[in-house]
Amino acid sequence: MDRRYTLSFETARIQIHAIINIIGLAVGIACCVVIMLYVQNELSYDTVYENADCIYRVYVKPSINGQQSSNCKTAAPLGKTRVRDFPEVITCTRVGFFGNHVLKYDDRVYRERRIHTAD
Repeated sequence: MDRRYTLSFETARIQIHAIINIIGLAVGIACCVVIMLYVQNELSYDTVYENADCIYRVYVKPSINGQQSSNCKTAAPLGKTRVRDFPEVITCTRVGFFGNHVLKYDDRVYRERRIHTAD
């Protein structure tokens, strides 16, 4: 009688370890797949365009009150200046977020959210 209980507990312990190992393996594989999809998405950014290897994005690293940050907001004349001063720059496009605004036309009022600008 004592031997059966011992075997039962040993079997349960082995099954619990197997379940923990399988769950760990599943979580590891899921994390790997998510990371691979993220990297694939980042590497395929703008590849649908002809000469995609010539497309660049300008980042600015300002220091405001001693805090370093990184963003892609640049001054308005930067595009024309780059095209004028650097012969390897063919053209420049600025894209920005204008925010949420209320627009009025005649007697109509439009509440627009997430307005983006481009030139």
